[in-house]
Amino acid sequence: AADDHVARHDFVAARDVLENHVLPIAEHYRMLDRIVAIRSHLSVVLAYCRDFAAAEREMVRLEAYAGGFSAEQQREIQAQRALIADLRAGKGPPQRHLPAIPAALPVVPQRQPAGPKVGRNDPCPCGSGQKYKKCHGR
Repeated sequence: AADDHVARHDFVAARDVLENHVLPIAEHYRMLDRIVAIRSHLSVVLAYCRDFAAAEREMVRLEAYAGGFSAEQQREIQAQRALIADLRAGKGPPQRHLPAIPAALPVVPQRQPAGPKVGRNDPCPCGSGQKYKKCHGR
């Protein structure tokens, strides 16, 4: 979900997904193998949000795990550090500004029936002579 938001340049939503949904679940279930990837991804998203201080704090948090990184994780961290540096230098897309969502949708009044309510077993008001449930009540 966070990657989808990043692809649409909605970095604030990507940050929300990572901070409020993905990371808490990974920490709750102690998914240590995923936490490093999530935190490094979060650091890049923070840089996209232009919050470079928070991005650097996330990268510093990852240094505690550096001794156990695989070669692939080390390459990923280096690539993300380079991307953060590029974003700090002004490269990269700006945050997309989405239209504001109204606080409440307008209330549409319900249509009132023209006459009294017809019961299921009452004669149909169309004049067919059938019960309403067998005629227009279907």
